[in-house]
Amino acid sequence: MNPKIDDRVKRTRKSFKDALLKCLSEIKFDTITIFELSNQAGYNRVTFYSHYQDKYQLLEELITDILDGFDREIANAKINDVQDPLTQPSTIAMFQYIYTNSNFFQLMLSNKRVPGFIPRFIQSLFDLYKDTVKPEKEEIDNVMYLYYVSGATFGVISHWVTTGFKYSPIFMAEQLTQIVFQRPQKILFKNETNLHLKLNEEKIDKRIVRTKSNFKASLLKLVSEKNFESITITEICEEAKYNRATFYSHYEDKIDLASELIDEVIQNLICKMNTLNDISENNDEQVKSIIYLFSYIQKHKKFFEIMLNGKTIPGSLYIIRGHLQEFFRKKVDILKDYSYTVEWEIFLAYITSATLGVISGWVYSGTKQTPSYMAEQLYLILKYKPIPK
Repeated sequence: MNPKIDDRVKRTRKSFKDALLKCLSEIKFDTITIFELSNQAGYNRVTFYSHYQDKYQLLEELITDILDGFDREIANAKINDVQDPLTQPSTIAMFQYIYTNSNFFQLMLSNKRVPGFIPRFIQSLFDLYKDTVKPEKEEIDNVMYLYYVSGATFGVISHWVTTGFKYSPIFMAEQLTQIVFQRPQKILFKNETNLHLKLNEEKIDKRIVRTKSNFKASLLKLVSEKNFESITITEICEEAKYNRATFYSHYEDKIDLASELIDEVIQNLICKMNTLNDISENNDEQVKSIIYLFSYIQKHKKFFEIMLNGKTIPGSLYIIRGHLQEFFRKKVDILKDYSYTVEWEIFLAYITSATLGVISGWVYSGTKQTPSYMAEQLYLILKYKPIPK
């Protein structure tokens, strides 16, 4: 049992947490100093260090407090959940809690987001659904199904938060439920527009291609070993075995190099996703088409392990999600004449993050299952709706 914390201690710590949120609204976390936090909170540095070892411990306590409250709020609402509802009280409670703590979630899910928060929040959603829903068919891998649902829910929440809470918590709960049970995910297997990307149309000197490839491989190796912010151009050049002049003849800085690396891998991933287009209703053909997607991810396993943990290259998850969302945006356009009663931007966020959720789950588990197994699982997840436990 945790010892009771003195009310004065609670007030002081709350002041520091509020100060951290205020600082985060103005500058990046990495640049926040203890002096700025103390000054904003109305205390001195001595008081800060009497409560926290450093700003990382303060951030950890802030995130833990919010996510623990998130879990409690939903657990309390679950008591009133009923079988096969249009909208569960616990789902409404989820959106209401986020709205009540809007400042926190807006900062954490903005472009200036705190590294590592997103995977942790998705894990909270994963844990939430473990005791709430299960797949309709026994042959569906429950773990991968939970990655799908938690990723999809995160996408809807993130869209709602980053677009300024345009709709009410009740409306968002209804939208999420309708998307899940109407299962418009079938757009993955339908395409009436030309979405194929034409990459690398220009004939580029093979030496340039080789040089750039070496720089990208070097960055990937270094970022798997240390923080991106601490990596220098000199280290990248030494790893790639080129000089700084060669580096700057191709890139402005390491951010430029990282962006090109992410763009290249994800655009090629999207090319693989285009194998889902224009295929028949034959189940075997649909499953076979998805295998190409997972085979590509397995081939680039190291890249996805690094980029999907959310702690390495700043904004990497944002860039990856952006590419996938544009791909699905073109596909969503073909369904706008259908009779689905959902907001298209909300659905777009749902299907983008749902797909990314399954990919992330597979990568997190070490890609132990084969591409064929994952293709079969994704097909079944998309085909059948969830049922309450």
